[in-house]
Amino acid sequence: MPTPHERWDEVFLSGKDFALMNERFLDGTILPKVRTIVDTSTPHALDIGCGTGDFLAKLASRGFLVDGIDASSVALDTARERLGGDARKLLCVDLDRPDYSQLASHYDLVSMKLVLAFVSEKDRVLDRVKEWITPKGVFLLITPIITDTMPVITPKAQAISIPEEEAERLLTDHFQSWERIGKEDTHEGLVLATYMAFAE
Repeated sequence: MPTPHERWDEVFLSGKDFALMNERFLDGTILPKVRTIVDTSTPHALDIGCGTGDFLAKLASRGFLVDGIDASSVALDTARERLGGDARKLLCVDLDRPDYSQLASHYDLVSMKLVLAFVSEKDRVLDRVKEWITPKGVFLLITPIITDTMPVITPKAQAISIPEEEAERLLTDHFQSWERIGKEDTHEGLVLATYMAFAE
């Protein structure tokens, strides 16, 4: 049976990439909210499941120091090419058997985009996210969700999403407060929800 690293390498070797961050949403909604909370002019960000580095590159070009982790070394090779010297650390990490020893102890922004559905131990990972974010830090979660009002969900869609109530339970259990932001988008026919959660 292939390891998570091998499975994700195969995905990225096939030429697959994932929904890229909409720059209008990033500049018009996400970053203004982040900058009102984070109290440093050079915020440090960690992208969990950074893939080929699209979001990290956008953050780096906007003044962030950036680190990224992903299960695919193939994706990380592309991320290194894209970021050049802008990334401080790009590490191959399996979230179900993680080694975080090479990462910083705290981040002003931790992001997870289209990743949470693939994590088997969600509570443990979010415990670690809470430890990472600074007291004035932000956790950005972007995930496809299943709502009660949706029609029949295909197995493929179910595999990449989590129930809306589970997403909200996880955020409530692990963070001081959270909010759902922005206009809802769709991904594979599912609602693509964006949440911000806060340590304080």
